[in-house]
Amino acid sequence: MNFYEVPEDRSSEDIKLQQGDILSPVPFVGFSLTEAIIIPPNSEEHKIVDFSASEELENNSRILANIESHIGIVLNQTCDLIQHEGKGKPILVARVVAPCEERIPAFNTENVKKVVGVIKNLKNPGHYPNIFYLPEHNDEPLRLPKAIVDLLEVACFSPKVLEALSRLVKLQLSPEALTALQERLSYCFGRFAVPDHLYFSEGEWTHICQELKK
Repeated sequence: MNFYEVPEDRSSEDIKLQQGDILSPVPFVGFSLTEAIIIPPNSEEHKIVDFSASEELENNSRILANIESHIGIVLNQTCDLIQHEGKGKPILVARVVAPCEERIPAFNTENVKKVVGVIKNLKNPGHYPNIFYLPEHNDEPLRLPKAIVDLLEVACFSPKVLEALSRLVKLQLSPEALTALQERLSYCFGRFAVPDHLYFSEGEWTHICQELKK
């Protein structure tokens, strides 16, 4: 069963970007919240700003940021990426961490049994709700080692650049893999922390606590 597909030409289609599209290269931007380097308008001199102190900035101020280029994967539902009036939602692209061992050291082994065990854990959304595993892809247009997607490490793009982002599409997920991504997204962003004692009477909860102490 294939995990990836090479997308067909979408130049004549209304849908130019889809959920699960894998893009490269994607710029991910970061800057310090407490020591941001700001250049006021009509000036070349910078100043250090602590945003946590709620300091107001002049309009058209510029900020110096770190930019890293990575592979990314589109998180938005495809229906939110259709180009027509009224669809002005931000485009969310999660970073692909490659290779896996950059984030998960257990992958740094040639022991197949151990690797299989790690993959079994990764594919369980209950164990890793914010991590989505990507198997390796050894063909063009994008060669990808075993990788993971961190669903909480996201770049947000204006809908105005949808056309530009569509030109970065290298691969798309197969229908089965897309379903797996959707399952992981629902686990990551749809989990609710229900208190353990919610459904029990005081006496029942006391009994449970006593049993746990045994």
